[in-house]
Amino acid sequence: MHLERGFIRISSIGIIAVLFLGAGAYLYERHSNDRGGEPAGGDRFLPSPISKPEVLEDRTKAEEIDTNNTAVRDKDKTTIEKEVVRAAPVEKSMPEQQYYDPGRHMSQSTTCSAPFIFNVPIDISKATAVLYPGQERNGDYKAHGGFRFDHSRPDEISVLAPIDAAVIAGAKYPVNGELQYTFDFENSCGIRYRLGHLLKLTPKFQAIAERFPLPTTLDSRTTEVYPPISIKKDEVIAIAVGLMGIGVGGTGQSNTFVDWGVYDYREKNEASKDPIWAASHTADTYQYAVCWFDWISPENKAFVLALPAADGVSGTKSDYCK
Repeated sequence: MHLERGFIRISSIGIIAVLFLGAGAYLYERHSNDRGGEPAGGDRFLPSPISKPEVLEDRTKAEEIDTNNTAVRDKDKTTIEKEVVRAAPVEKSMPEQQYYDPGRHMSQSTTCSAPFIFNVPIDISKATAVLYPGQERNGDYKAHGGFRFDHSRPDEISVLAPIDAAVIAGAKYPVNGELQYTFDFENSCGIRYRLGHLLKLTPKFQAIAERFPLPTTLDSRTTEVYPPISIKKDEVIAIAVGLMGIGVGGTGQSNTFVDWGVYDYREKNEASKDPIWAASHTADTYQYAVCWFDWISPENKAFVLALPAADGVSGTKSDYCK
């Protein structure tokens, strides 16, 4: 009898001890987890705040946007703010020598008509002088040409699309306190043209230009427009060109002019076949530019050739127009 009672007493004490130790271990682990600690052995880690799924997703999106030259606001260096500045998908800074992007916009290329004829993008009867493409002007080489309108105010000159095409790039930059706009266009068979020194745009083109970065100096490098935006022949692009002369640093007198360049990206021009010339004119625009005098109607060409040369130094000299 005494032995049975002793055995029962020992068994009871053992059971109570096991229960006590188990409860203690449970409370210890719960206390450690509440403090953000980790169990012994380091085989399980509690998630830190940045590893919450929704925050990680925001961080991934922000990093993808940042690779496209888009600003990301990161205030405390450990978490990515949910608010990011999203750039339009068309913006990508591109200097002039990268203007040619073979295959990017011409994936659906077609055969150009021969001869290929442009409408002149302005009212040619108002032109008083012509800038020849492919010449030095003011110390820089210019692949594009253009027109002057010495008897017209800037807002008396409109610019129209000379062919069906698509906007593929553009820029805006200040000149004497007035914004100037440039657009590059491409048609379906690889012919491009550039219009520059546009002063006042139509709403469609103003909306495109709002997406271009604004440099603080005269920097006319273009920003890609992707996907390209289609336009139709005779669509109005700008309703004023040149400078009004009323901006900071302006002369107080208007200066009415426009740039126009044409580039045939199906093949390089004749000038580029001279290795000496090509070595000093490496930009793609230089080597693909053409004499657009030969790309307009015979009547318009005769009118252009009768105009005086606008540049007083280079005159009619041109590497493209022979």
